[in-house]
Amino acid sequence: MMTAELHKECLASDWPPALVKRLKVKFSEGKLVIDIPPSLKKQVDALEYGTPSVQLTAALRRYGNRTDNAESFILKRANQLLGGN
Repeated sequence: MMTAELHKECLASDWPPALVKRLKVKFSEGKLVIDIPPSLKKQVDALEYGTPSVQLTAALRRYGNRTDNAESFILKRANQLLGGN
């Protein structure tokens, strides 16, 4: 679900579909993070932050800002279901 939302945000920002398909949201060290294959890092950075020839789109930052509250809710609820406080 989170990966699908990430893909939706990136595609809405006109990112190349082949690149978007390789991005994923995963759970790592107690947090949800965007997994960017190392081979795509430069291209993703150019799209996200811009270059002299590529206008920035900030798709990842928009996605992150929108999902921060959802992440907190999901992690808190999972902790409760697993017997934590």
